[in-house]
This record gives sequence, structure tokens and C-alpha cells, in this order.
Amino acid sequence: MCSRIIPIARALCSASRLGGRVSSCLPQTQCTGRSVPFIKSFSRYSTLTQASETLDRNPTEASQDDEVDKLYKYVEVEVRGHDPAVLRSYKWYALETARHLEIKVAKTWEPKKVHKRLTTLKSAFAKKKYLVQYEARTYFQVMQFQHLTGSTADTFLEYIQRNLPEGVAMKVTKTQIEQLPEYVKPPAQIEDGSASK
Repeated sequence: MCSRIIPIARALCSASRLGGRVSSCLPQTQCTGRSVPFIKSFSRYSTLTQASETLDRNPTEASQDDEVDKLYKYVEVEVRGHDPAVLRSYKWYALETARHLEIKVAKTWEPKKVHKRLTTLKSAFAKKKYLVQYEARTYFQVMQFQHLTGSTADTFLEYIQRNLPEGVAMKVTKTQIEQLPEYVKPPAQIEDGSASK
């Protein structure tokens, strides 16, 4: 266990406030690797307790709190930067994260790099023959994930955005699935019994 003794009441109170994040209430610097199974089992217990509390509520209260989750056909993540090795490494990280969360990867590709050249004078008062040419290269990596719910997409995107490396930009494009509006739907079919008369 830990080399420092923590009052169990304080740990349980803070654990109930934190929900599944029990490990943040315990001093991690003082604990050895042997206490980790206790933390994992306790976090499972607190998650189960919260789930049972939600089921104990009235069904009408639960149905009012629940919202219809959005459905995304595709979520396309484009990352761009000046170092291709960093982009490849980040792509590997995002795909491994998707694999662990069981998110389907439709396809990945690497668009053509973009060159931007700028020619300027070496100094403010130099002659025209003393020119310097600067070049900026922008590399891209695109990953397309398919069949995501809104909560899964939000969680996944927040996780990979928090670990975005320095000097890398991200653009996310979501393709949402929606129901047809009432004015586009075909008229209701007439019942078979009334149609034969």
C-alpha cells in the first residue's frame, strides 16, 4: 500500500465527489505500483454506485435528462505542420487511440505538401542584387473515422487535441446524420383495409 496513511473517510468522501477519477484523491508520489489494483477496483465500485443511483431515480426523470445523441457518418481530422516526422508520429498516436476506443478508421492519406516561397532583400538598405529567398513547407495528414456517436466523437477529439504537438494545427470536419424533415417525407401509406373498399 502507500507509505503514508490516509484517513479512509477523507479518501471515500473525495472519491465519491470525483466519481471514476479516484486516483487523483490519493497521493501518487508516495504510492508504489502495488496499490494500483486497489485504485482500479475502487474506481469501478464508484462508477457502479453512480450507475445504480441513476437507475434508482424515477423513469420519467431519467427520460427527461437523456438527450438524443448525435450520429456522425464521418469525422475527418486534418493535421498540418512543418515537420513530416512529427505528423507521422501524431497520426500513429491518433490511430492507436482510435483502435483502443474501438473507433472504425475509414481511411488515412497524406495530401501533397504546399511550398510557399518569399523573396526579400538581405537588409533594408541593400541593393537589388542582394536577395534572400525563404521557403515554408506545409505537410498534411488526414484521418477519416466513421460511424461515431456525438459523445464518443467529443471524448475522442478532446483527448487527441489535448496531446497535439507544438507547431501542429488541426482541422476537424464532421458529417452528421439527421432525419428527413416532415415536409420532405412521402405521405403515409393508406391502410390495406380502407384501400380495398
